[in-house]
Amino acid sequence: MDLKQGIINVKVREDWQPKGKRDRAIPMHSKIRSVLERQPIGLYVFRGPEGGRIKETYALECLKRDQAKLNLPICDLHGFRRFFATSMLRAGVSVDTVRQWGGWSSLETMMRYLADVSVTESVQAMQEASKRMAAAS
Repeated sequence: MDLKQGIINVKVREDWQPKGKRDRAIPMHSKIRSVLERQPIGLYVFRGPEGGRIKETYALECLKRDQAKLNLPICDLHGFRRFFATSMLRAGVSVDTVRQWGGWSSLETMMRYLADVSVTESVQAMQEASKRMAAAS
């Protein structure tokens, strides 16, 4: 992590490969940056119960426990990827940028993660696109 520049560098290692299996740099949201600035910096930013790397099974166990406590529907860790991609696109971030941040190798792969758009959102999107197209002509 580069807290000074606000970048999370995801690097391929011999013992671990991120989604997409290649290095990438992701800008940090200011709220994330402020949380990370308060974390002790070591080999791992977030540590598991034994102090080492957080394993996916442990993260999923904690997620399900917290969802149950909050009376939320139980979902998997990919729900966060879906939420991230959908939120970024709705906020106007370009498809290529979202694909790069998320580490998807192709647009087709990324599209499988997007949440379904409601009818209301779909109608609004068409109205906004029509306005932009009319303004451009």
